Amino acid sequence: MLQVEPPTSVSVTNGTDQNLGYLPPDQSQKRPEWLPDQNTTKQHPSSTLDAEHQILTNGKHPKRSLLQGLYSSNVVAKIWGVAAPALFKSEPPTLYPEYTKPGGTRYVFRELDFWTSGFFPGSLYLLLERERRFKRELALIQEPSVSSSTVHPMHLEFACKWWTANLHQNSTLASTHDLGFMIFPWAKLAWTLDHDVLARDTIIRASRMLASRYVPATGAIRSWDTCTTLRYSFTDPTKDFLFIIVGLIIPFS
Repeated sequence: MLQVEPPTSVSVTNGTDQNLGYLPPDQSQKRPEWLPDQNTTKQHPSSTLDAEHQILTNGKHPKRSLLQGLYSSNVVAKIWGVAAPALFKSEPPTLYPEYTKPGGTRYVFRELDFWTSGFFPGSLYLLLERERRFKRELALIQEPSVSSSTVHPMHLEFACKWWTANLHQNSTLASTHDLGFMIFPWAKLAWTLDHDVLARDTIIRASRMLASRYVPATGAIRSWDTCTTLRYSFTDPTKDFLFIIVGLIIPFS
């Protein structure tokens, strides 16, 4: 898992005064740490916001809160640091981040028709969903004395559109069972948040394409048409049915 300390800033320019920047919240002023002590008088929150904040963190110090780590400014900085450089290109992205090598921080990118292409744009749309629908909840998770900091909503909206512009064509791929991964992480939120008709049509088209891979004789969706490795070779879809078992559920007898 990639772990990067929150940068002091993430700023991208194109040689003009245009700037798509992200600044983490100012943490120079923090409340004194308070931990329960049996030998001292228990302090009570001074406001409703503080009270709800303590409930969300299960009485622990906020820095140890799983929720606070998941929704921290560091997460936003990681995603935006990858997304922003592509926004000044003349064409939308055709390569998408997949993973980082051990010990490194740079992403390895893959083609747009690779099965993981929908995950990063989906992360951008999740940031947009947080901004629009869950501002109050995020305020409760964060330190009450630290102001929330996010990417400007207009920049984020543009990034979502820009990074998904070339992904709609994946809905016509007839040779893969991974259409759900490639389409739904971003297209579902594009429809939910913006009623994006193009995204809705892409979902419907991908669903029909995936359904076309269903084989009644096996009662399952074909995973791959052909597959050849050093150990085996399956090249005839009329004779071979390639199927990946993601999980096995054993019913109680």
